[in-house]
Amino acid sequence: MGNLIYDAATGNWGDFAADAASAVIPYVPAGLSKARKAKQCYVIGGNMQDRVIPFADKIGAKYFKPRSKNPANWLHNNKQWARKIKREGHDVIDIGPDPAVPNRPYYNAEDKIFAGYKGRTRVNVD
Repeated sequence: MGNLIYDAATGNWGDFAADAASAVIPYVPAGLSKARKAKQCYVIGGNMQDRVIPFADKIGAKYFKPRSKNPANWLHNNKQWARKIKREGHDVIDIGPDPAVPNRPYYNAEDKIFAGYKGRTRVNVD
């Protein structure tokens, strides 16, 4: 992933958010048909409430947030979200599936989409 900073002795991820913020593109020349987006960091993994959201908040990263009020749309929306992140070249931290949850369609979909993606870094948080 390039600029990932991790102090294994302290478990400190704080510098990562500051480093990721330095990747902001401050100026987009006039005339470009599609503005480039600043490179951002996203967290994927199993168990949003207890694992993904707390970890993302700790390092200042983003995560999937369902927009639809209809849960039947969430998996489809999650796949579209993951494809967009990959297409835009953002960094992805994969904390893996929750070992306590046997059925994980959302993580399995993300895992398939990000398979072989160079911007993906796997991190063990358990």
